[in-house]
Amino acid sequence: MVELAPEPPVQPAEISGTADQPVLKWNGKTMHSVKSPEGEAQQVADRMSPEPARAYVAFGLGLGHLAEAARKRLPERSALIVIEPDLRILRETLTCIDLRPLLFDNRIRWVSGKNWPEYFRRALRQADESGCRPVTAILNLPAYGIYFGPALTETRGILAQFINERDIDTGTRKELWHLWNANLANNLPALLSSAPVRNFVAAFDQIPVVLVGAGPSLDACLPEMRRLRERALIVAVDTALAPLLDADCNPDLVLAMDAQEENARDFLNLPNHSARLLFDAFCYPSIPCLYPAAARIASQTGHVLSDIRGETVVRNGFLPALEYLLDFEFGFLQNGGSVITAGYDLARIAGCAAVGLVGVDLSFPGYRMYSRGTNRSRYHMSIVNRHETCESKFFDELSEKAKLRVEGIGGKPVWSDRVLILYKHWMEDAAAKTRLPSCIVGPAHGLALKGYAQVSVDEFLGRFSSSRDQIETRLNRATAARPEFNQPAARARLAELRRDLSGLETNPAIDKIGPFDLVRWVDMASYEVGERLRTVCSVEPESEHLKRRQQASRACLQWARLFLDGLESALDQV
Repeated sequence: MVELAPEPPVQPAEISGTADQPVLKWNGKTMHSVKSPEGEAQQVADRMSPEPARAYVAFGLGLGHLAEAARKRLPERSALIVIEPDLRILRETLTCIDLRPLLFDNRIRWVSGKNWPEYFRRALRQADESGCRPVTAILNLPAYGIYFGPALTETRGILAQFINERDIDTGTRKELWHLWNANLANNLPALLSSAPVRNFVAAFDQIPVVLVGAGPSLDACLPEMRRLRERALIVAVDTALAPLLDADCNPDLVLAMDAQEENARDFLNLPNHSARLLFDAFCYPSIPCLYPAAARIASQTGHVLSDIRGETVVRNGFLPALEYLLDFEFGFLQNGGSVITAGYDLARIAGCAAVGLVGVDLSFPGYRMYSRGTNRSRYHMSIVNRHETCESKFFDELSEKAKLRVEGIGGKPVWSDRVLILYKHWMEDAAAKTRLPSCIVGPAHGLALKGYAQVSVDEFLGRFSSSRDQIETRLNRATAARPEFNQPAARARLAELRRDLSGLETNPAIDKIGPFDLVRWVDMASYEVGERLRTVCSVEPESEHLKRRQQASRACLQWARLFLDGLESALDQV
C-alpha cells in the first residue's frame, strides 16, 4: 500500500547518470553499488530460501533492482513486501525507472509514506491471512542499512513482534480448537438467553473504568477499591474476583474468557456477590451456569484486520455462522490473547472516559505470579509442605517459563515472558490507536507501559469520576435488553446448512486436490469454515483455495454437527 503523504519529513532524493546506468543519491550519498547495482542486488536476493506460502520482506526500493531480483526468485504462491521508508525516493524512482513488472505483480505489497510502520503491520497481517507466513530475514542493500539504520531496526522489531504473536496465536488455536468448539456447543443455551455485548456500545460515555488484574500489585491497592467503585465502573478479570470480594468490593463486571477447566476454579467457594458476568462464547461451560440469565452478558472475540480501505473482522469457530442462522449480531471484543485486553476493548466500545489499570503487572515481581487472595495462590499454599515456601513453589513454576528481563515501572528490571510481552504490546498499541486516556492507578511494580501514566487514586478520581447511581443506571440499561429470534426462519436456515454439509461427503471434486491435513490447515478450519460456513459449503469449487475451504469444512463435519445439534436444542429452550 502506498500513501502519498504531503511533505513527509525526509531528505531529498535524486537520480542522475545515464539511462543505462542511473545513480540514486539520497542526501548526497549513493544508495547502491556504483560499479554493479544489479550484481549487488542479486547477491542480496540470493540469500533467499524460496519456499511456497511464505512472505518475504525487502527493505528499501532504491532503483528497484533488489525488488526485481527477489521477485524473480519468488515462488508463485508467495508474497513480497517492499518497504521504502523515504517517500521521495519512491517518487523519484517511479518518475525515472520503469517499475511496471513490479507494480503489476499481485504478489508484491508496497509499503511507504509517513505511516509506513503501521502499513507494514497491515501488510504482514494481510499476507498471513492470505496463507503466506512471514520469514524472519529481511533483504536490504548495504547503503540502506547504513543511512536508514533506525528505520531498519524498527522494521526488524515489528517483524519479530508479529512472528512472536503469530506463533503464540497459532499454537493456541491448534491446541484449543477442538475445546473451543465443544465449549461453544455447550454454551449455546446461555448465549441465547444472555444480554449481548453490543448493548454496551457507547453505553458508558463520560464514565471512567478501572480494569482490575490479579497481579501481585493488587494486594497493595485492595484498601482503595471500594473508594474507586463509588466513582468508576469496576471490571475485573476472573482471577481477581476472589481478592476483590475478600476486600468487600463487588466489581460491576467480571470477565470469563478462557476455555480451559482450570479457569473455573476462580469461581469456586466464593461468597454471594452482585457482580455481573461477561463471558465469551468459548469459555468453560460451567462458568455461565453459575449466574442467572439476568446477570449475564454474552460476547465473542475476533481479530480486526485493518488496511487503508477499511477493516475486516475475523472470528474463531462457528460464531459467524451462528449469527447468520439467527439473523442476530451479538457484538464482539477484539482478541488480544488475554482477559485484560478484552477488558480494555470493552472500555473502548463502551465509550468510557478513561481507563485505569490496577493489578495489571504483566510480569513476575518478587517471583510472584498472582495476588495473595486469588484462588490460585490459595491452591499453591495448600500444597506446600514444611520444607518449602509458597514463594519457592512459584519460583519452581516460573523456572519452567521462558523468562525475559525487561524494564519495569521506575526503570527497575523485572522478569516477564514472551506471552506477557505480547499483551504489553497489545495494550500499548490499543492506547495509541484509541487515544483513550490510560493510567496505571496506585502502587505498581510491573512492566512499564508506553502511553500509561502512573497516578495515585486521588489523581485518577480527581481527573475522571462519575457517580455510583449513574453507573448502576447505565449497567441496568445495558443488561436489560435480551436477544429475540425468528424461530421458523432460524430453523429453515439450519436445515439448509445441514443439506450443504451433507453434500460435502459425496463431492468428488474435493478429493482431487489431495488429502487434507487438519493440523496444517487448522487456521483455515477455524477461520474460513467458521467465518463463512454456509458459503464454504455452497461455493462452486473453481479454485484450489475454495476447494481447500470445502476440504476444511469436511474435516470439521463432526464439529459442525455438534454445533448444529447444540443450536437446535438451545432454540427449543428459548
